[in-house]
Amino acid sequence: MKTSSTRNTAVSFEARDVVALPKNIIEAVGKAREDASLQASSAEGSGNAAEAARLSALSLLLQEAEDAARLAEDGLLERARQKFVGLVSQTPDTNILCLAYEFFYRTDDLAGALDTLERYLSVSDQKSFGGAGIPSDRASLRNRLGGKDRAEEMYQKAMAIDEALGRKEGVARQYARLAHLYRDRGDLGRAEGMCRKSLAVNEALGCKEGAARQYGNLGILYKTMGDLDLAEEMYRKAIAIDETLGRKEGVARQYGNLGILYKTRGNLDRAEEMYQKAIAIDETLGRREDVARQYAKLASLYKDRGDLDRAEGMYYKSVELFNVLHSSSPEGVNQFPVNLQNR
Repeated sequence: MKTSSTRNTAVSFEARDVVALPKNIIEAVGKAREDASLQASSAEGSGNAAEAARLSALSLLLQEAEDAARLAEDGLLERARQKFVGLVSQTPDTNILCLAYEFFYRTDDLAGALDTLERYLSVSDQKSFGGAGIPSDRASLRNRLGGKDRAEEMYQKAMAIDEALGRKEGVARQYARLAHLYRDRGDLGRAEGMCRKSLAVNEALGCKEGAARQYGNLGILYKTMGDLDLAEEMYRKAIAIDETLGRKEGVARQYGNLGILYKTRGNLDRAEEMYQKAIAIDETLGRREDVARQYAKLASLYKDRGDLDRAEGMYYKSVELFNVLHSSSPEGVNQFPVNLQNR
């Protein structure tokens, strides 16, 4: 039996959706960097040394933000996090703060996201990142950090603003956030209703990506409700849309969900097939953290099958990959089964 130092490290068996940072924000940071560099040269040419120094320093910070975004896209999340933490404390530049906010939010660093949002508000007279963003994003963060009654109120207010502005994509977003809130409360009927409303708006807008996300969310809901056939139908609809869009990360995510579903049914062979499909896609995309999570799911599957040697091997592959990415595996999740560790 292995005596790896990672034996007691916790591993998450929950998949996390890791997405690339928004292109439009990255492009805005790049343009701001180019502008700052040109203005610095102009200031230097006109003999304004202080202004040239300020703009040069800003250009370097903007470059660092672009570097952090590339690290995030390469899966080096801890290095990217360290850069963004430093940037938020140093700069009042709203482009950098918007990019940092998206990183923290999308990597589930909710406290970091909220701090960045508050910093943005302190240096900007803007009340949103676009439309009704600030009220709803604040609500989303505070909901997940605690305070769901207030969150529901904020989502409803944000929706009223989006409706008044004719921002249907914003309305779809608020329906989706309400669905998550109701699901967390255990009110699955209302959660389903909100998902269906978000789906309808996305389909009316021709937003296929949004529709695929809602089909996936409906699949999770129906699995929680115990309707595995309907859950499978939703997952497969999401896969069909994501395949037409070339959204391989979405396909991989739904294969992982199908793996969980088949394991729940007791069909371990099909579950293994789905996990392996998810791994194959995630490896081609360089999504190493998701690969590690699929390894963890396979470890659990092999244990259920009674193949403890393969279970242990897959478990250590998962832990070792997490350790490469994070220096230690995520905390606050279940240990791998003790009877396997101590056999």
